[in-house]
Amino acid sequence: MKLIQLFDEVLDSSFKVQPDSAGIYYLKESSIQYYLYTKLKKEGKAFVYKFDVDGGIFPFFDYRKSFINKSSDYIIFNQKENALFVFVIELKSKSIKKAYQQLFASEKFVDFIYSMAEAYRRINSISIEGSGEIAIRHIILSKKPPRPKTNVKKDNKYDTHPNFDYKYVHKKVGIDLFLENLCT
Repeated sequence: MKLIQLFDEVLDSSFKVQPDSAGIYYLKESSIQYYLYTKLKKEGKAFVYKFDVDGGIFPFFDYRKSFINKSSDYIIFNQKENALFVFVIELKSKSIKKAYQQLFASEKFVDFIYSMAEAYRRINSISIEGSGEIAIRHIILSKKPPRPKTNVKKDNKYDTHPNFDYKYVHKKVGIDLFLENLCT
């Protein structure tokens, strides 16, 4: 079994986003009526999930504590050859300042999912094809275009957040988002 199949097996399918009839996913901020769609382009198998559907994903945490009960807008599992890439995507219509904390919290949520999937795999003696490791990538999509960076030579180069020590890329909503270009 490939690792992406294990994740799909253990996660509740009611949180899975379905593609359109042509197999294309459109990422959109659901709370904003006229938010631009971002078209997701991918190679290989991918599953798109939206966990933060009712404003929180962890009912056992105090909802008044910021970000501990939040997830990013989308979490995408994309199998590329023997590697499983997990894209944590946050959509913002205004300031992106809070996106960084949400991406960090979502990374911890993905780590939790991975730990539980790994426990399920071991308990049920399921063997995994490939390395069994995941690579998490953080993406911010916003109406406000990213500031140009003088030290970035490629369009999809990741920046490193100074406080949370993760790599992220900031793109403008409404683009075609090619996942294979972000698998680095």
